[in-house]
Amino acid sequence: MWIELTEAAQTVWTWLPTITNVARAITAVTAAVIGVRRAVRDWRTSR
Repeated sequence: MWIELTEAAQTVWTWLPTITNVARAITAVTAAVIGVRRAVRDWRTSR
């Protein structure tokens, strides 16, 4: 039981940077999409 927990913790610790990078990428993409939508909407209303 304890060995399994330790191995699981090590696996999570190893993947942590990757998970963080993926989360940052998703956040950046989401922010970009929102920004583009907002810009398009502003551009349409200003015409």
